[in-house]
Formats: sequence, structure tokens, C-alpha cells
Amino acid sequence: MIFLSANNVYALQEVAGKVNIDIKPGQTKSFHWGIISDSNQTTMLNLSASGNGSEFLSYPKTVTLGPNQLQNIQVNVTIPSTHGSAQTLTPFLTATEPGKTGGPTIINVQVIKIVTINIQPIVVPEFGSLAGITFAISVIVTVFIMQIKNRSFRLNT
Repeated sequence: MIFLSANNVYALQEVAGKVNIDIKPGQTKSFHWGIISDSNQTTMLNLSASGNGSEFLSYPKTVTLGPNQLQNIQVNVTIPSTHGSAQTLTPFLTATEPGKTGGPTIINVQVIKIVTINIQPIVVPEFGSLAGITFAISVIVTVFIMQIKNRSFRLNT
């Protein structure tokens, strides 16, 4: 016969919902990630980010949750003004509650939030989106060169 002891089991939870950020180069936008502790003890969480676009996220590296507390963690998304292309990135944030030491097995508890970052093209009123500027400049330069080639120049010596 095997006897197992029953202990209270607690989990780490997060507020449900998708995070979609529409942003342009040179902008910073914020959102809040809700993390919930259902433990009756204070819990320390380690936060990290990985995946495509994680370099654009800034957030606290650690968070302390009180017993049965909801903590809204501010996360900033900053796209540098030099970022040239419109694209969609999907980094993910991870909150890890380190397992308790001293037993035969240490189990870390994690929750993950996927963030969708939609980087919008820069719109220039004269040309539309930034993608069209290269074409417009190319056409102007080509026309200018053609006009120079069709003219004859006479040098007085």
C-alpha cells in the first residue's frame, strides 16, 4: 500500500484576452498584463520575453504578488523610428514562479502571454506609404538623367 500526502496546490493565473498593438515606427504604446496569485503567501515572479519582436518590449524583470492578489504589470512596446518595414511580430511574455527548494522535485510554474505587434507603415502625405517613396525618388532621378542626356552642352575654352 502506498500513502500519498495531500498538500494545498496553488496556481499562477493570468487575465484572459488577446493583446494586439498597432504601432508606427518612432512610437511607444503600453498595455497591462494581469497576473493573479491564488496562493495565500507572497510570491516572487521572474518575467522574461522571447520570440520575434521581444527586443521591442520593456517590463519589470521581477514582480512580487501578495496573497490572492491581481497585479497589473505595465509593458511598453517601443518601435525605433529607424524601423523601416511594416510587419507583424508575435513575441511572448513569460511569468515564472520558481519552485520551492528542499524537496526531491522542484517544479516551476509559468504563464505565457502572446503579444501581437502590428507595425504600421509610415505614411507620407505626398507619396502614401514609405514603401512608395523609393519608387517615387527612382522615377524622379531617372527622368532627370534622361533630360540631361537629351541636351547637348557646349564648353567654351
